[in-house]
Amino acid sequence: MPPLVSVILPSYNHAAYLRRRIDSILNQTFTDFELIILDDCSSDGSRIILEGYASNSKISHLLFNEQNSGSTFFQWIKGIKLSIGKYIWIAESDDFCDSNFLNVLVNRLERYPSVTIAYCNTIQVDEKDNILNGLSDYYKEFQLCRWEDDFTNNGKDEIVRYLVNKNTIPNASAVLFRKKSISKSLKQIVEYRLSGDWLFWIMLLENGFIYYTVMTNNYFRYHPNTVRSSSAGTHIINEERKKILLYLSRKKIITKDVFFENLHKYGIAKINPYKENYIYIVLKFRKQYKRINDFIFRITVKYKTQ
Repeated sequence: MPPLVSVILPSYNHAAYLRRRIDSILNQTFTDFELIILDDCSSDGSRIILEGYASNSKISHLLFNEQNSGSTFFQWIKGIKLSIGKYIWIAESDDFCDSNFLNVLVNRLERYPSVTIAYCNTIQVDEKDNILNGLSDYYKEFQLCRWEDDFTNNGKDEIVRYLVNKNTIPNASAVLFRKKSISKSLKQIVEYRLSGDWLFWIMLLENGFIYYTVMTNNYFRYHPNTVRSSSAGTHIINEERKKILLYLSRKKIITKDVFFENLHKYGIAKINPYKENYIYIVLKFRKQYKRINDFIFRITVKYKTQ
């Protein structure tokens, strides 16, 4: 019998945290899982640590890239293709979790077949495992009490109310998802540097429900010097936000008005309303007319920000 859960651990230069991460997986109270470890050509001694776990019977794959792939999302796809479990957990290499993490989330997915994503409370920690806070600052634009209790929601409603604004599932390590719900267009996530997970959650929720619980915790390692936490990271995320809004628009999950409302909300100044329909049409067919569209989009942004 194949394992019920496939745990994918994409590793890159997190030697200082690997033992804590792997031990928190191997010490789960729920034990019906395989562990797939994919190292993306780490240069910090991670390989030696990972090879020390090679004999563990839970590890079905331990693979080392000869050169860096350039994106953790390539590793996600690679791991998903190797996986044989009904459910998938992408356990980032610098995070860790409570020992009942899988037990709680597997129970919810088994109990509710319509749920495609089950995720839990996330607590930020620093490099020395000191607890910083929850994600109250991150969720401050919403009703904070929402994440203080368990909830279930229709996927499309979750997208329209929350995920259209920002990635309200900010850490992949907190998520267990149903493998059969993965879209055939999964490869789109590698086009994103920082926000591929955001698009991935949206894809999973287009035809399913989401479940959140406070009955277990995920611990998210906060690094103050990463690209994501810098002004450059904010710029990248906002550029990728446009692509996500376009995706939602093409899928008719959001209207044209919501599309422009969110572009304006995140730093793009107002534009001449007579030009909006034209620009929107060009953006909507971005894939087919990429070179022309990129040129027009650059001109538009320049015009709007002057």
